[in-house]
Amino acid sequence: MPLRDRKARLAQIAKGVEGWIALTNGVVGEGRALYRAVVDADLEGIVAKKLTGPYNPKLTRWHKILNRDYSQRQGRAEWFLERRGCYARKQTV
Repeated sequence: MPLRDRKARLAQIAKGVEGWIALTNGVVGEGRALYRAVVDADLEGIVAKKLTGPYNPKLTRWHKILNRDYSQRQGRAEWFLERRGCYARKQTV
């Protein structure tokens, strides 16, 4: 089932539980403008999927388009680990 159909079905299922589930809208045909806005806001990037792409749990077809100038990239992975209560092992030489 294509992404477009899956999103429509999910929207029908989620009616009445708006406080519990947050659905996101895609940006169709304005990817370049969205990317420019992401760069201007110093965000990490965007995720792109084809609306007509079928669901296959063994083969995910999405693309993460990163902002090369993202100022918070360094140390980001460690920050997330710390928030989860995980701590990276320090390597000793």
